[in-house]
Amino acid sequence: MSGDHQARPRLSVLTEPTPFFNPRGYTGNLNRALPLRLRTWIRRAGARTIGGHAAVTRSLLQGLDALGCRHNYNPVMQRCIAEHCLVLSNEEALRQAILLKRAGKIKRLVAGPNVFVLPSDMDALIASPEVDLCLVPSEWVKQVYLTETPALAGRIAIWAAGVDIAAWTAPPPRPPASAPVVLLYVKSGMDEDELMRVHNLLVDHGASVIRMDYGQYNASQFRQLLARADLCVFVSASESQGIALQEAWSCDRPTWVFNPGYWTAPDGHRHPASSAPYLSAACGQAFNELGALAILLKRWENGELQYAPRHWVCRHMTDQASAERLTSLLFD
Repeated sequence: MSGDHQARPRLSVLTEPTPFFNPRGYTGNLNRALPLRLRTWIRRAGARTIGGHAAVTRSLLQGLDALGCRHNYNPVMQRCIAEHCLVLSNEEALRQAILLKRAGKIKRLVAGPNVFVLPSDMDALIASPEVDLCLVPSEWVKQVYLTETPALAGRIAIWAAGVDIAAWTAPPPRPPASAPVVLLYVKSGMDEDELMRVHNLLVDHGASVIRMDYGQYNASQFRQLLARADLCVFVSASESQGIALQEAWSCDRPTWVFNPGYWTAPDGHRHPASSAPYLSAACGQAFNELGALAILLKRWENGELQYAPRHWVCRHMTDQASAERLTSLLFD
């Protein structure tokens, strides 16, 4: 269920503040938040629009619907905010929720995983004592948060969004062909010379290579390219969760992921990290240099590597499974 209900919701999910309450004052609300909310009302015309990180918000709301968990999303009025409140994103929404917690209107306040890059941002707002639990999308991000802000110890948990397995599907991979198609997904972590060496290595092993650059495609185009591919090679310096990977797995396409193994914070400090926090043997493998990729290609040619990524996703990372994990954190 979604929207405002006659039955009091168990949970409110926020990605923006209500326009009728703002820690910076009523006048500021009218000047800033209210016009934005009015435009949103007009755009959605009775349908729910998604704010924050769209893939994360969509997954949670659809998962809660599938569970039958009573909830509302960005309720218009302050009085409609439930006693259990999750701020998925938006600093201003979190500030508002903190004030409501102080006033006793919210009993349990959870924040994350898309509020800040680091917990020290905005004077460590997410570590405020009013925040009962901070959500992060993976283990390596949790360790970064605890290193940066030890005050979060004991009130930080891992929660990852799911994937819509009905939307992210593709025809079965073709039988082995003389020229397998490899989708080369490029985000970060390699310069163009390095990428050309990856491309040439794939071609040398008989592959037809399709390159797709992060930010230069929409979901429909991604699905179309996945349908053409037999295998994906992902190049990304790090991923807090790796939603594009999950979408590829849901389409039953295995992924080989370039994984340097570290993330550089804005202050220049290096933290241990992952480019595929949820990569399993069923979904693919990681490599950190060209020689390791060459070995994977040889094993692939010899028929040594077998994967079942969609089966893994359907067991572990559906929208409903993700929402179940979240409700256990919120209510258990």
